[in-house]
Amino acid sequence: MPGNPFTALLRHQAVRSVLTYGGTNAFARAIGGIITLLYAFKLSPTELGVFAVFMSLVGLADVLADLGVSHAIVRRYFDQDTAEGGARAYLSRVVFTARLLALATFAVVGVVLLLGWDALVSGKVPLWPFLPLVLVLAYVYRSSKLFDAVVRTLDHPRKFAVYRIVQVIALAALSGVLVFWLEMGILGAVLANVLSAIIGAVFRGVSIAGLLPQRVGRLPRGEIGQLLAYGVPLIPRELADWGRTLALRLIVANFLPMAQVGLLFLAASIIAPLGLLITSFEMWFNPVYMRMRTRMAGGGESLLRRLRLIRQMLLAAITPCYLAAILFLPPVVELILPDRYADTLPLLAPYLLASYIALLGQFQARQLLFLKRTATISMISVTTMVLMLAAAPFLILAFGLVGVAWGAPVVNIVGLLLFWRAVSKSEPNELTARDAVLGIALMAVPAIYELLHGAHVQGALDVALRCAYLVFSVGLIVGLWLWPNRTLLARRFWKEV
Repeated sequence: MPGNPFTALLRHQAVRSVLTYGGTNAFARAIGGIITLLYAFKLSPTELGVFAVFMSLVGLADVLADLGVSHAIVRRYFDQDTAEGGARAYLSRVVFTARLLALATFAVVGVVLLLGWDALVSGKVPLWPFLPLVLVLAYVYRSSKLFDAVVRTLDHPRKFAVYRIVQVIALAALSGVLVFWLEMGILGAVLANVLSAIIGAVFRGVSIAGLLPQRVGRLPRGEIGQLLAYGVPLIPRELADWGRTLALRLIVANFLPMAQVGLLFLAASIIAPLGLLITSFEMWFNPVYMRMRTRMAGGGESLLRRLRLIRQMLLAAITPCYLAAILFLPPVVELILPDRYADTLPLLAPYLLASYIALLGQFQARQLLFLKRTATISMISVTTMVLMLAAAPFLILAFGLVGVAWGAPVVNIVGLLLFWRAVSKSEPNELTARDAVLGIALMAVPAIYELLHGAHVQGALDVALRCAYLVFSVGLIVGLWLWPNRTLLARRFWKEV
């Protein structure tokens, strides 16, 4: 095909979809990150720590009540009748059934949290009013997962985009009123998140009504069983993801003052816009991936080449963003944050490195999801969670928060290796060892440099070295990942997407 291949690329429907998901998520998370930064000016590190523990418990309730249904929808949808009406009716039954299941699961989750509240929060967060607000926010988040699964399965990124923008605007407005105007402190921050989520849910309900047929009933028992058979084995994986990040805050709260939890939370919030790019890509590509592999069963080397090129294009776009963040985000944040949050800076580079390694692991997990090896995914995820949580007390006592932050990329590398072995024993791996090593090495060099020399920019020479490393890395990425595939890109061989 004549013309600039990259211009043609941007016109492709699949690319527009991923850019819509990615752009919307990045915008929403960026606004959320800015709001968290503004909280740092109004709230103390201790109050931020309480907010972090609250959000950790919301994540726990969300995982326990989901039953893996939001993940199972995408996979099971492509096993249904290809007729559009039948498939949409299936999705409508799934949503209705999931709502019924939620009534039972959230009752159980509420009792579990009530009985274990003091142990979970180390006696540092009151039960009232935070437990009821945890359950409300978790329920709304769970319904959001269902909506996201439906719109990405049916490929309606604009509906997703509008709902997320409405919700984040509501969060900004409510935060301004409750936290900064009425000065309600930590309770204001919690209420702003709960109320904005409810506003988003109402808007979302109107949006989804036009996508699915109404009054089609619930799923038959046999289909419910198959849905849960796929989704329930993923609960340990979801718990593991929660354990490596959110549960870590609860452990830190047991060993360090709540203010240290606030610093950890703030660091995670600052890098969240980049980390969300992983989620954005997954939201678009998982249904595409399942469709490609289902329709092209036995595609052999040709299909593998297509999937590897998509992966290389993603890495070629994401890696420079992560590199630039590691090199220049800490000095920028230092200029913005109040002095009481200075200890957040050394946490940024290792968390960015860990997020990048998690992106590589998603390629492996996706292959196993298609093969329906959900138990393997959960086993590996639980292994890495146990490793992280077991090492956390020793890292805290020996190195403080910096040790905890650097434990994250190390554990993620262990998980990546386990995923690699599991996939390679079943089929050719879509992520080559060379590309994985190159990406991690490019990220690790500046992260280790900042560990040894500090996150502060030390004069003009230091700035020049950082810029030179970024330019060198981008050149290496283009030369090794994109340039060898320029002919394939020009032909748009991936039109199946």
